[in-house]
Amino acid sequence: MAFFPWHMKVHSKEEKELRRAILDFYGILNVFTTLVIIPTVVCWFGHVYRYNLVVIKQQRQEEEGGYQRETIYSRFARFVYLSHWYLGRPLFGARWLGSRKSWLLGFLWIGFMVFMSISDTGDDYFHLTKRLGHIATSLLPAQYLLSSRFILQQTSILSYQTHETLNKAHRWLGRTIYTLLTLHGILYTNYFVTTDRIYRFLNWDVIFGLLGLIIMNTMFIASLPKYRRVAYKTFFSVHQLLSVLVLPVAWVHVYDTGRDYDDFERVKGVGGGD
Repeated sequence: MAFFPWHMKVHSKEEKELRRAILDFYGILNVFTTLVIIPTVVCWFGHVYRYNLVVIKQQRQEEEGGYQRETIYSRFARFVYLSHWYLGRPLFGARWLGSRKSWLLGFLWIGFMVFMSISDTGDDYFHLTKRLGHIATSLLPAQYLLSSRFILQQTSILSYQTHETLNKAHRWLGRTIYTLLTLHGILYTNYFVTTDRIYRFLNWDVIFGLLGLIIMNTMFIASLPKYRRVAYKTFFSVHQLLSVLVLPVAWVHVYDTGRDYDDFERVKGVGGGD
């Protein structure tokens, strides 16, 4: 079976071990990026932005005719300040399209997620399928941190970002996780159906995987503005309950997936246990 340019095929034990190592590497890389690199960049740009405001205030307080030599850092701070102003303008002057910054960051984030999802997967259909789930779950630590108002308030002095601003990132991250997990489920469902493995839906790993997708779909629907605005308290309670419940469900799904199904899953020339 093929899913261009990825193919379903039998894998040796060594190939599976290599695939597991690559999955772990990209999972750790994604966690490090979302918890260390991106927050560091956000804090640094926030500091540069604030630094520019201080410099402007000092320059205005200087006597007329005074001369102050600009440093490279102050010039860069001014560039960041002006860029922030420019990117904050509506795209093509249309407010309904959103700001230029939103589109730029959106394309950068999508490109990064595509890279993390397909890099080094080769033509391995199962590697692609597993990678989607792996990258999605590696985003959960950042997602839970962004949902904590207390933590964000305590760190706002470093990031110069309000909770309301970071809540937008929380929603973006949630949509990313939902999309990746949905694709993960669709590709595995395609594998089960096209290779006559419908019976796999009765195995515990698949049952808990489907349960996880049901939870994610429920959270997604409850988060839609139409429902969130009408009954915010209900949305908030359901959101908190399901966000906690999804963790043990995901753990059982991954734990049970580790079992070896090779003894009874070699059907139609396609290797099992993938």
